Amino acid sequence: MCHAVAPVKIADVLQSSDIEIDLYFLATDQQGRSGPVHTGYRPLLFHRGTDWGVDIWFLDVEEVPLGQGARAHATFIMGVRPNDLAEGMPFLLREGHKVVGYGSVRRIFPPDPTAGQRTTPNK
Repeated sequence: MCHAVAPVKIADVLQSSDIEIDLYFLATDQQGRSGPVHTGYRPLLFHRGTDWGVDIWFLDVEEVPLGQGARAHATFIMGVRPNDLAEGMPFLLREGHKVVGYGSVRRIFPPDPTAGQRTTPNK
């Protein structure tokens, strides 16, 4: 039997490793990707010499054509973000060593004090 899955709202999954970002994806003729980017994209965010894996959810669209920009939420896959990341700071988006876009940090969400806590049912 198949069950419907409710869509996840961004507000339900924010963690201390979440940021809001502005992105621009290079067009194919600018040495970018060969196809559009969809919500759920997992590139590397290259910041000060280190690659950081991120999950990206676009805020206003599900798909971003190449050569265009978008606003998105990003969650660092390992649950931590670079300590020196600051609002307004630029970064590159990479797939392996290939740069496919660039962006800047718009907002850094504060740590969630309940993240990772186990809840027990009331008896």
